Order: sequence, then C-alpha cells, then structure tokens
Amino acid sequence: MEQRLPQNLLKGLTADTYWWRSVEILKWMVVEMCALCNKDGELLCCEGKGCKRCYHLFCLEPPFADGLPGVWHCPQCVKKKLLFGVHSVSDGVESIWDVREVEGCGRDNILLKYHGLAHIHIIRVPEKQLLLENPCLVSSFRETDQIVRWRAEWTVLDRLLGKRPIKDKVYIASSAVISVCNFEWLVKWHGLSYDHATWELDNASFLSSSLGQNLMKNYEIRRRKAMQQVNQGDKGSFSKLSELPVSGSHVNDNVLKNVNKLRECLFKCQNAVVFDDQPYTIESVLLHHY
Repeated sequence: MEQRLPQNLLKGLTADTYWWRSVEILKWMVVEMCALCNKDGELLCCEGKGCKRCYHLFCLEPPFADGLPGVWHCPQCVKKKLLFGVHSVSDGVESIWDVREVEGCGRDNILLKYHGLAHIHIIRVPEKQLLLENPCLVSSFRETDQIVRWRAEWTVLDRLLGKRPIKDKVYIASSAVISVCNFEWLVKWHGLSYDHATWELDNASFLSSSLGQNLMKNYEIRRRKAMQQVNQGDKGSFSKLSELPVSGSHVNDNVLKNVNKLRECLFKCQNAVVFDDQPYTIESVLLHHY
C-alpha cells in the first residue's frame, strides 16, 4: 500500500527546523510489523512495560481470541513476569487509593495501584519514596476528595472466565521448591465489572488456595458441559458450499475451498486458521473456540 508523507512535515522546511522535522518524519515512517512473520496488518500489541512487540492473532501459538478483557502480554513479557514478578511488566503507578499514618513513626504509607495489574497486587510504600518518584501524583491525591474508597473485596476471586497455556515453560526456584507455571487464568474479581478482569499466573498463591482450586474445577466442569451440549446437539451432517454467495474477480476455487474448510471446523467445534498469501487474498481468517 502506497503511503504519502504528510505535507505539513514538508512545508516551511528550513535549516533551523530540519532536525526536529527529520525526527518526526522518521517516526511517521515506522510501520508496526508482526514480530513473528514480519508483516503488517491488524496487530495485537503487547502492553508490557517498554515492549513494542506486535502480533497477528493467527500468528500466535496457540491462536488468541481478540475481544477478551484484560491486559495482554506477549510470551516474552509473560516470561519476564514469571521471573521478576508482575510489577516488572507494569508501566508504573496508575493511582493512589489510600494514605495511612504508620503508628509510632510519624510517616505515611501510600496504597498504590499499578497499570494493568489487579488490586490484589496493590502495594504500600512510604510517602517519601513516592514523592521522589512521582510528586505530582501525591499532591493531586491530597488536593482531591476521593469519593470511591478502596475495598478489600476487590482482591477476592469471583469467577474464572478463561484459560490459556504458556508456550515456554519457566521453572521458578525458591529456597524450598521448584515450581512450573503452565497456564494463565482470566480472573473476574468480587465487586468489579468484567472490564476489570485480569490474566493471572496459575502458580499465584491466591489461585493455589482452596477458593482458587474450586473455581478452577468449576471452570473445567462448565467447559465440559458446554462441549457435551454442542457434541450432543442434533446438528445433522456437514455439507460443502458449491459456490459462494458473493461474486467478483477475487473469488475463485481456492477461496471457496478455504471457506468450506473453516465451515467444517466450525461444525466440528475445532480451532482453525487460514492464511493465504496469494495476491487476490485480502485478509486472513481466524476461527477460535474456547
């Protein structure tokens, strides 16, 4: 696809404006590419701290279903999260929720919520420390009457909405045991809407608790029941399309074959991806059951 340089970057170009205009032009010329296939298109961008990786949904293994709530991290950032903790992939402090005086010390501790992390990962730090890192956030909090108060129920598991495997196994060693994390779980939290759901590592202590284990069992039971209902339904037999309901120069036998293959996978409740690099193919199609 041909792209034209915006004219406002070329108008009035002088020796004094050459440097910063050059920087702006370079920024404009940077096109995001998939980290796996090195092609552009509709990409899912990692939200990890300092990470610029982007991916096609169909390039990810296993394929990822777009539209799910929760901040998404690429496999490299998931590994970073496993090795260095969840705060290592956050872009920093999102908000202050409480200031509490420490008895006998005359100092205040501040309750901090981090970008992209659930309230269960909220931490308290001395006010002096945050004043050095982000003084504007502290002054803004003290000047504003906060109507919504932080609630402990936001750290309580409510329901598990999804499950996805971690591609590369990472072994975490402590002084007593070596554990491995195999999955991430999409967690809905008590008192918060589905928009606040977060992806959590299955070796987290709150998922290893009795409540977490019960929710995992309930999720697997719901999933099995849903699959049984689909499999037991009277679906008849699959029949291929002899022609597509649309016409045009870009429609040919290969397109019809791909559409029929996707329809068959949908009929069988199977995951499928079709990627065709022929010049007449406009886009790729991903079909994902979960």
